[in-house]
Amino acid sequence: MSNLTKVWSSGSDTYKLVGLLGTPLGLFTTACNVYKSGNKSKIWVNHRNIYTGSQETIGQPFVYANAVYLPVEHGSHVLKYQNGGISHASSVKGRWSVAGCQWQHYPVVAYNDDYRNRKFYDNPKICRADTGQHLLSLNCKAMPRGMVDRDGVLWAVCNFGDNVLINSRGEKWDSDCASIALSNGQLYGGGGARWGPGGSANGGVYWRI
Repeated sequence: MSNLTKVWSSGSDTYKLVGLLGTPLGLFTTACNVYKSGNKSKIWVNHRNIYTGSQETIGQPFVYANAVYLPVEHGSHVLKYQNGGISHASSVKGRWSVAGCQWQHYPVVAYNDDYRNRKFYDNPKICRADTGQHLLSLNCKAMPRGMVDRDGVLWAVCNFGDNVLINSRGEKWDSDCASIALSNGQLYGGGGARWGPGGSANGGVYWRI
């Protein structure tokens, strides 16, 4: 990896990278300083800062219908980038929203509400990112970290409670993954789910189904 070259940074070590997404609309980068005083979040498009928020963390961006949706953790809303600007797409009843994707014909995000002692004690809810409409709940006590649509079935990998891979049909498996991706019909998981205090962060890609 010695040939890797840093081409851009946020200019401050106080910000941690949260989401990175390349799209026909540009390269989206989200970052936050959630563990610092004066918490701020930022969104960059092609290295240009287009949004600064407060007391929130922007989750993983995803594309739907010529727009980029940005779930907001530590918040109760979803942001949308379209036509060169950021707007408020929808609100949800919960306070934690970090994962989203296009599922079937809708943009969807996951949210939770009951978080105590570094664990979630409620079932994740899935709602439409554009309207806030509730669609279903997942049968686990955890927070979805990433979601994908595989042949019309929604899959989510969760942690902060139950470390599981779960789908919209109610099937679930124990999993130590913190991210999920779909490639050529195969599901891949990676990263260590137990990355918080007292846990490790495994950066490998180490299962598929």
